[in-house]
Amino acid sequence: MIFKKHITKYFSSNGRIDDLKRIEEAIKEHKKHFIIKTQSKLEKPERLLGENGLLYIQRTLYRSQVIIEGVVLSLNNRNVLMAILGVRSHIEITGTLTYLHKRLKSFYAGNISYEDLDRSLYRLSLGGKVKDHSDMPDPIGVMDLIDSIDDYYKKISGSKEKMFRVAYDNLSEFCHPNCFGLFMGSDVFPETREVIYHKPGEINEENYWFVSLFLMSIATTIPIYNNIFEMLEKNEVLPNIFR
Repeated sequence: MIFKKHITKYFSSNGRIDDLKRIEEAIKEHKKHFIIKTQSKLEKPERLLGENGLLYIQRTLYRSQVIIEGVVLSLNNRNVLMAILGVRSHIEITGTLTYLHKRLKSFYAGNISYEDLDRSLYRLSLGGKVKDHSDMPDPIGVMDLIDSIDDYYKKISGSKEKMFRVAYDNLSEFCHPNCFGLFMGSDVFPETREVIYHKPGEINEENYWFVSLFLMSIATTIPIYNNIFEMLEKNEVLPNIFR
C-alpha cells in the first residue's frame, strides 16, 4: 500500500480502509490509459476534433494523476491543507472532462454546431487569464466546469442536489486564508483564554473529512474519459496511438 501507517491505522479503525484502496485503484487506472505518443494518420484531416480532443483528455488525465499522487503525498506527510488544495484542484479537472463530455454529446445530437464545439475545446485547451498571445481566449469559468459535474449526475440519478458545487465551495474556504483555513493552525480555549498553536503535521484525525469528496471526484474521471474517447473513436479520425 502506498499510504503510511498513520493513515492506514486511522482509516482501518474507522472502517474506511476501502477508501484508500479506491485511491490506489484510481492511480492504477490512470497508468493503464497512459499513451507514449500519437502520430497523425492523415496529412490534412477533414477536421481536427479527433486529434485535438484526444490531446486534451490525455493532458487532463496527466494532470489528474499528478494531483492524485500529490494528495497521497500530502496525506502521508500530514499536510492537510495541501491535500485539500489538491482535492479542490482535482474537482476542477473532473469539471473540465464533464464539460467537454456535455458539449460533445450536444454536438453529436445535432444541438450545437461544430464551430460552437470547436470554440469550447479551444477555450478549454488554450484559455488563460494571463495572455501570452493576443489571440489567447478566455478560459471557461471554473464554476461552469463544476456545475457540469452536477449536470452529469443529475442526468444519471435525477437528483437536483448540487453536491459538487457545495463540495467545491467548502474546499475553497480552506484553500483561502478565511476562517476555516486559518483555524486549523490553533486551538482556542475561551474559558482559560489560552491559545495552543499547531506545528505543521500536527493534525486532528477528523481533518480527513475531505477524502470522501476526493473519492467522489476520482470516481468520475476515468468513466468520463472513457466516454469521451469512445465518442471520438466512433465519430472522428484519431491519430495512431502508441502505448
